[in-house]
Amino acid sequence: FISFFILSFAIIAISIFFPPYFFSSRDSYESLPAAFNVKPGESWSEVAFKLKGFGVIGNSRFFLILITILGESKRLKAGSYQIDKPLSYFQIIKKLTSSDFALGKITFPEGITFEQMLALMKEHHEISNEEEIYDPKILAKRLKIKQSHPEGLFFPSTYKFTSGTTDIAILKLAHQTQKKIIQELWLKRIDGLPIKSPYEALILASIVEKETGAAQERASISEVFINRLKKRMRLQADPTVIYGMGSSFKGNLRKKDLLKDNPFNTYTRYGLPPTPIAMPGREAIKAVLNPASHGNFYFVSRGDGTHYFSKSLRQHNRAVDRYQRSK
Repeated sequence: FISFFILSFAIIAISIFFPPYFFSSRDSYESLPAAFNVKPGESWSEVAFKLKGFGVIGNSRFFLILITILGESKRLKAGSYQIDKPLSYFQIIKKLTSSDFALGKITFPEGITFEQMLALMKEHHEISNEEEIYDPKILAKRLKIKQSHPEGLFFPSTYKFTSGTTDIAILKLAHQTQKKIIQELWLKRIDGLPIKSPYEALILASIVEKETGAAQERASISEVFINRLKKRMRLQADPTVIYGMGSSFKGNLRKKDLLKDNPFNTYTRYGLPPTPIAMPGREAIKAVLNPASHGNFYFVSRGDGTHYFSKSLRQHNRAVDRYQRSK
């Protein structure tokens, strides 16, 4: 008993106070960072074999003895792990028993469409895909979404998750985040807006998001659309036409496309399109609910990512001649 106690004390002390090269060669550190999965039901012996293969530990026998001494034999947690730097055996065991998982991440940029979000998740090797969510009706039921189409209802951001997380779990978090943000900003909206609901704010914000090339112009672009809605003028937003064309859009918007009617063509129809056309970010939503107040009704691209704004059609036509027709 005394010999076992001394051995136990010695191993624990070594593991805590000495770096892992006490048990393994320094050359093995060249394999770091080491990423690996612990599957449900996997044993410590199987994990030790993996760790030795990565060069994270040098002596699996010492490693397994230490686990027994520490009483951690039944506390191994399944999950995805990553070891970025040399750790003592004690630190490695603590990591594998405390759910210190490696986190994957996925970024949904502002202005991304729902279809593009699904594609990104499907391509991500750490995300588990549930094919049924590709059916909007099933997705709406799973996430308790009232709208008939999921576009615009998910917040574009970077999300971190443990390996194996499902796409529906990520969408749920993105949807809850978008709901929270729109509810928060809706309460801070200015008076007199021609927008009747938070959902209409999302629709217009998605258009502003797609029209914006320079972040500082969001409020000005929003004002143009707000002023047009108030005067019952058509929005005439190219991104809505492109969205309505779907896969038939080949990268060049032609005059005949602007004249061909569909529910999203804001050149042929008054008011807002039936749904958002992309995922708007916080600043786009904020701009719609708190637009600029310069009195502008038109804007045209300068060709450098910014726009020229005009109060009258005459001014606008001059700007078009200057920035578009002269090219």
